Amino acid sequence: MALTKADDTQQHTQSSRGSSFFRLKSNNLKLKSKETDENAKGSLGLNLLYCPTNPVADFVFVHGLGGGSRRTWSKSSNLEHFWPRWLPQAPDFKDVRIHSFGYNSDWASMRQDMSNISDFALLLLNTLQYTDTIWHPSGVPIVFIVHSMGGLVAKKACLLAQQDAAFQDLASRFRTVVFLATPHRGSDGAHVINSVLRLSFAHAPRQYIEDLERNSATLQSINEDFRHLADKLELYSFFETMKTAFLIGGIGNVMIVDKSSATLGYPRERRFPIQANHRGICKFDERTDPNYLLIKSVLASIVRARGEESRCSVSPETRCDRANIVCKIHRTDTGT
Repeated sequence: MALTKADDTQQHTQSSRGSSFFRLKSNNLKLKSKETDENAKGSLGLNLLYCPTNPVADFVFVHGLGGGSRRTWSKSSNLEHFWPRWLPQAPDFKDVRIHSFGYNSDWASMRQDMSNISDFALLLLNTLQYTDTIWHPSGVPIVFIVHSMGGLVAKKACLLAQQDAAFQDLASRFRTVVFLATPHRGSDGAHVINSVLRLSFAHAPRQYIEDLERNSATLQSINEDFRHLADKLELYSFFETMKTAFLIGGIGNVMIVDKSSATLGYPRERRFPIQANHRGICKFDERTDPNYLLIKSVLASIVRARGEESRCSVSPETRCDRANIVCKIHRTDTGT
């Protein structure tokens, strides 16, 4: 999700102790203390959305700051707007296994959280390593589709996997990252959010937000290391071209992640402008939305390339047998 909470509409209140809360669609902004619709937000961990008999690629969606495994990818709380579920209905994605990863990056909650981007990356890495559905069959290429801070989490996960022999098999499957408005060089909005948190009696600044500040030490370190890995990956960067309402601190409409931060500048990187703001770049009204059609076309081209690679690496009989077993177990356990 974006650095904003633009969908919050409740009015400013103040507790008996004087703690202030801030919400973006209010002149007196509040920090949300509790998620009111966990189903709309989505579950934590790795959620299997679609499991074909013969997978040629694994899509892993990773949300950003304050987002959720479902909410980030949905225009509304209506499940019909959860577009990762649209993909299997198109022939290009009938053999793509689809997952959405959730982690707790709710900066507006009242809990004291010392997590940073590296912690989120390690959580993603370990979740993939120890989730059966991602391993059967083995060798299937993994494609990360990431929004905002989720792109930094995925980049760091790729780096950690390369540095640890325990993740060698998993690292060999990381082939593609599709970035949607990822602040590779940070965002000025992160500094504003942490400044507001410092003024609140009930909240504390978040380390992972500090990591997002413009040219932070964390981002510089990730970027320095990632450039050595970039030649082994296919990289697609989509950047926002519209401003977002960002009322914290009275700033107004701003470009949350500008083009210079949302693109890496690598020779093999493919760059795409999207006519949307930071929050809308990963949400679509309908299947005919031009932004969705563009992203869908890019993903389809990735599948075609990864599919050929996957078919060559694992025999069809082995892949089919293993995938059938795992999908049947998942459907029994979840009722899907």
